[in-house]
Amino acid sequence: MIIFLTGACGVGKSTLLNNLKLLPSAEGYAFFHSDQSPVPTEQEMLKLHKGWAEWQMAHTEKWMDRLLARPPHKHIIFDGQFNLDYVIDGMARRKVSDYRIVLIHCPVAEMNRRLIEERRQPDLAHKDQANWNNFLHKQATEKGVLILDSSLLPPAAFARHFEATIFGADAGAK
Repeated sequence: MIIFLTGACGVGKSTLLNNLKLLPSAEGYAFFHSDQSPVPTEQEMLKLHKGWAEWQMAHTEKWMDRLLARPPHKHIIFDGQFNLDYVIDGMARRKVSDYRIVLIHCPVAEMNRRLIEERRQPDLAHKDQANWNNFLHKQATEKGVLILDSSLLPPAAFARHFEATIFGADAGAK
């Protein structure tokens, strides 16, 4: 199974992955971060695509192809930022149903606090990021996608909660 994690910057996706890697069941997972691919400048993006949305769709398409070439004996957990429609439509075109999307979410105030205080990236704590956070929450709600609020538990406990929610008794096993 492929688990697509999405959420705005600062909601806890990478923190979740880092804590999942510490669990005894981690050997049953393969972890991927979209941060492994650089985000082009706006000028570079416009040379290749019409804008942010088109670049994000193309980027998500490339990641889906990479993830589908995954180790067959492991669950894949992918940390990215993407419009849910891109994954839903892309996986349908590929005739793949063994996947799940999970929105990692937290209130905007907490997201901004993390970006400013913990990550020391105040330039990311802006209105567009808050709007993206709210857009993803609305989209996930409308599509019935699981939403997990990372602000309700400490990181290690949140990782255990995520694993139990997604895999239950099959945690760490393909």
